[in-house]
Amino acid sequence: MTCSPSRKALLLWRILLLLYLGAVAWVCFSKPDSLPSVPQWDFIIPFDKVVHFCLFLPFPIVAFFSLNVKKKPMLAVLAFLLIGLVLAGCTELIQGFTEYRSKDVMDFVADGAGLTASSVLLALYLLFSGKSRTRSY
Repeated sequence: MTCSPSRKALLLWRILLLLYLGAVAWVCFSKPDSLPSVPQWDFIIPFDKVVHFCLFLPFPIVAFFSLNVKKKPMLAVLAFLLIGLVLAGCTELIQGFTEYRSKDVMDFVADGAGLTASSVLLALYLLFSGKSRTRSY
């Protein structure tokens, strides 16, 4: 039995979501010495905040396409933003209970910035991808 292209794409998005969530768990909960380090970082924003931003950036997009949302897509984008914020908050709270990590509100801010940026991009994509680019006179 073969899958249609849309079923294959949906399966791919769902596998990507599982891999993504696993990667988030690994980065957020593994011991810091098991993660790569950056010896020199001369930038205004600390490196770990950039990592947090990038780590949560994909969530709304991957979650949206893994569920194949058809009805009320903008509401779904908002829901995935909120779910992502809850996920980010939970990771920070759990890190506070470990001996080798600490919770940091600025990590949550960076997570939220990544989630917000991708939610805005996803909403713009949804707004403009469904409309025809040609005018009819």
